[in-house]
Amino acid sequence: MLSEASSKRVLLVEDSATQAEQLRSVLENVGLDVVLAADGEQALAALEETVVDLVITDIVMPAM
Repeated sequence: MLSEASSKRVLLVEDSATQAEQLRSVLENVGLDVVLAADGEQALAALEETVVDLVITDIVMPAM
């Protein structure tokens, strides 16, 4: 759908597995590559290993 979406990577930080899967589905359906993290520590570790274009995060984050 988005002209450059296939080259874009999103870090999705969400502690609810149900919400994370819903959001991942929506983002992947528009051609984005999604990296999931369940808490703040996982998100920071993912950022050390992976270059992302956007971070989407829950407001209330465990392990931060």
